[in-house]
Parts: sequence; structure tokens; C-alpha cells
Amino acid sequence: MSRCTVVIPVYNAFPEALTCLESVIAYSPKNVDICVIDDASPNGSFDEYVRERVKNLSSRVIITRNESNLGFVKSSNRGFSLAGKNDVILLNSDTIVTPKWIKKLKKAAASRPEVGIVTPFTNRGTIASLPVFCIDNDLPEGYTVNEFAALVESVSKQDYPELPTCVGHCLYIKRELLDLTSGFDEELFERGYGEENDLSQRAMRHGYVSILDDATFIYHEGNMSFGVERSELSKQGTEAIRKRHPHFFEDVARFISQNPIYPAQSRIHDEMIERWSSSKFQSVLHILHNGPHVDRRDPRGGTELHVMDLMQSTEDVAHWSLVPGKHCYYLTAHTPGFDKEYIIDLASCSLAGICNPAFFDTIHLHHARYFDFHELAEALVQHGNYFISFHDFVSVCPRFHMYTPFRQVCTGKECSAKCGYSDDYIERYRESAIRMFASARELIVFSQDTRKRVEQVIGVDERFHWRELPHGIEYPISVEERAEFSELLREEPFEPLRIAFTGTIPHHKGSLIIEKLVEYETLPNGVTVEWHVLGKLFQDVGDKVVDHGAYKREEFTSRIQSIKPHLVGILSICPESYCLTLDEAWN
Repeated sequence: MSRCTVVIPVYNAFPEALTCLESVIAYSPKNVDICVIDDASPNGSFDEYVRERVKNLSSRVIITRNESNLGFVKSSNRGFSLAGKNDVILLNSDTIVTPKWIKKLKKAAASRPEVGIVTPFTNRGTIASLPVFCIDNDLPEGYTVNEFAALVESVSKQDYPELPTCVGHCLYIKRELLDLTSGFDEELFERGYGEENDLSQRAMRHGYVSILDDATFIYHEGNMSFGVERSELSKQGTEAIRKRHPHFFEDVARFISQNPIYPAQSRIHDEMIERWSSSKFQSVLHILHNGPHVDRRDPRGGTELHVMDLMQSTEDVAHWSLVPGKHCYYLTAHTPGFDKEYIIDLASCSLAGICNPAFFDTIHLHHARYFDFHELAEALVQHGNYFISFHDFVSVCPRFHMYTPFRQVCTGKECSAKCGYSDDYIERYRESAIRMFASARELIVFSQDTRKRVEQVIGVDERFHWRELPHGIEYPISVEERAEFSELLREEPFEPLRIAFTGTIPHHKGSLIIEKLVEYETLPNGVTVEWHVLGKLFQDVGDKVVDHGAYKREEFTSRIQSIKPHLVGILSICPESYCLTLDEAWN
């Protein structure tokens, strides 16, 4: 194999650059030269900085300083020249390399004659990013840099997929390509940003390809250079690439959409999930109708957010979720930092097969809507170790909210007359519910009312293990801040009277009542009424309300404080087993 030289341009950020250099010295073969180019850093001399901190610096490390600031592109080209006839590894100074990195990069470069540039995996490297594609990632929780690099190597098949462009954190560039292209274009990309994309495109015109070394991971701190210039340089680089290589961004977008790297990513994810799951106290499968982090058939609501809270509050558990799609199940591992989704065809696997006690120690049923209720009940009973939380009444009401198509609250006895279900269907449905309830470890309700309504429908059964849990979420503001806010309201004139309705409000949550209420513009005593909606009202009321639109959960407090309502109205017609908007209003 060809010899290579590691080239590391440095501009300020000396502590990070020293960490990078020390990792390169530690993990590079003795015959590899290391060339550090200090680009006239205004913070001092990198050579002096290193020699003050490193005793007996290796003779193969050459630290040279530009007489004036040349910029990253010219400094890199200078490094290419100083490397002589060697191949070059161009390395950002805010990276940390890992064991065997050069050996693996060389092997990838030699895998095919047409390979010109090799890029390894990293945590912040767009199309080369791990664990999540095309975003900036932190190092995965529970791993050192070397441990994660070892995991990546352990599952690699050395597929070396082709890339539409190299990624600049670390580039192995063959000498023959550097000779053909003269390295980076110093005139077009004088200060940096886009130079590696341009080099990749010019390499393609000479018949070379850029590939990913899927066996190598190098840590990248990111954003340690360019400073305030970053945004402007990025714009200039983007425009230069667009003019010179018109199809570049289209090719990259197609690559991201098709994601040929997915097999390598998937192997890494599967290994991470296996280790994550085996390291936890137990694995829990949360079964629900939607979400919890992604909208499926419905906008996410209280059930999904409640499940997210459970996941965040029990870190010693490996949390999974199972959500039904129209033709598949979405089985998702919720690991720290990323979710891995497995799509299971409905016809290929039974619920009993998914709810395997050998893999899931515990199952927590939150919502059975969209599932085959009888199959789900049997799968849970067969598993044997499960809990049921009552979010709505789907386990005793096929319409899930005990509210008829005629907009009436029901008692669970009107299923045939009002909702059109046959007596046989309802009898079988309730038999499945009773069987499922009887074998559950606990039936979790958030109020006595829910238990009473369920027992009203299916009867009292001594086999049922009921448990009431407090209803509520953590307050985002302190008791003192709430008192201060309340005092401000009391000091204000009581006009207009501001009344707010919050959350998602369809018919069974009271939208028809709100439609009538907002007709009132004043109270009998003459006080003006101002109506507000923060969320989504499923009723057209024109300009009679101030519509503040949907909100994210973390925004609720600030959005409410901007409205300053004297009263929040929660006007559900259907019985509520759990109401997140009540939590928020109490807050």
C-alpha cells in the first residue's frame, strides 16, 4: 500500500488541536508522517503550545507556521505539497481519531482502483453522521470515542458505499488524484466551505469516486473554526458549487432520500440497541394507538405525551413502543439520542409473536384503538406480565370515548341501539376485555370516576387489581412564580374578561358548546368578554375568537402568560379518563 501523510491545519482552538494531535500520534503507525500547519494563529504559536505540554514530541511530527494567514484551503494545499509523493489524510483539528484508523482507511482506498477519496463515519458529518443520518450528533450515551469506534468496526461488512461527495472532517486522498486536480481550488474557495465538494465533483470527471469507510469512526467536535464568518462563507461556497456543478445539490438530495448507507447504519443501530437493551433492568413494550414521538393516524395528544413522560422518568428501563399502521406495526426502540423504527407487515407476524416474553419483560397497554382487540387481548394474556392504563375507554367501548354518533354520552348499554354494533360483537368484545383485565398485574386509572364507569359497563370483578395514580405533570414554573403571576392578574382591571380554551377540541371535547358561548360578547353586567383558543378548535367560529394556533408542549406556559386568561374552560362532553389540558390549565 502507498505511504501517507496526515495533514492537520490549525487555527486557534489549541486545546482541541492538541487533543487531536495526541490521538493521531497514539493511533498512527510509526512510518506515517504528521504535518501540522499553524495558519498564523493570532493566539500564539501552536508549536510552542505543544512543546510546553508534550515531552519528547515524536520526530515524525512536523509543526510549521504560515507567515501570514492563508485560510484553510491554501493551508491544506500547502500540506498536500509538503507530503511529497505520499497519499494524504486531511484531518480537521477538532477531531479525535481511533485505533487502526489509518490501516482501515488505506484498505478502503485500495478496495477499487477508481477510489479517489475515502471518508470515515463521524458524529457530525451530514451524510456520514452517526447514529442519526444527516444531523449533528453527540457521542452516543454510555460510550467513549474508542468504544463506539470499536462497535462500528465490529459490525462493518466493509461495503464501502459510494458517496455523492466526500465530507471534510477527515479525507483520505490518493496522490494520483491530487496530482490530477492540483488539490483544492484556492481562487474559488479562498476562505473555505465547499472546497471538498468541488474536489469530489472534479474527481468524478477524472473517473474517480468518493466512498465511505463504513468500518471507521472518528469523533468530530464541530464548529471550532471560521467563527462569525461561518454563515457568509457557507452562502458563498453554496453559490460557487451551484454555478460550477449545477446537479450537485440534486444528486445529494437524491442520495439522502434513497440513503444507500442504510444497511451499514442499520447494523450499527441494531448492535447499539442490543447492547442498550441488555444493559437495562428490564425491557418494557408500550402499546398505544399513535406516536409517541411521531404522528401516525392522529395528531399526538395526552396519551402519547404521558408515555413520553414515563420513558424519560425511568432511565433504567429499555423502552419500546408498538403502534398500529394501516398495513403494518411500527415497533420502535427509544434509545438515548435516537429512535430506531422496525416496520412489521401485519400479515408477517402475530401480536403474540411481537409480544414475546423472552424479549419484553413487561408490557404496558395504554391505548388499544386501531388494534384487533381480540388478538391483542390474547397476546397480553399469553405474555402474562402486563399493566393496563386507562386513556379513554377503548377497552370497554369500541368508539373509545363512550360518546354516540348522536352526540350523546352513553352508559355502555346503548351499543346496538345508538352505535350500530351487534349484540354478539359487543358481547365478544367485553369478554375479551374481562379476560384481559383479569390477568393484568394492575389496572391503572387516574380517577375513581374511570373505575366506576368501567365497572358499570362490565361489572365488578374481584380478579381485577385496580390502582389509582395521581393525575398531573411537573410544574414548569415554581410556586412563587405562579403566585406572582396570579397577583398580577388580580391587580389588573377585570375587563375584558379573558376566557381561554386549550388543546385539541373536537365535538366530544366541547367544540359545539364553545360555538354557542362565543356568541356572547358581554356579560349581563356589561363587562366585555374576550374569547381565546390556544390549540385547535374543530368548529368554524369566524372572528369571534382570538385563534393563537397550535402549540408545542414546552411553549404552553409562555403562550398562556402572553394571553393572561382569567379563566380556562375545559368543556368535554365525553367522560375524561385522562386530560392533559387539565394538567396544563392547573399549571
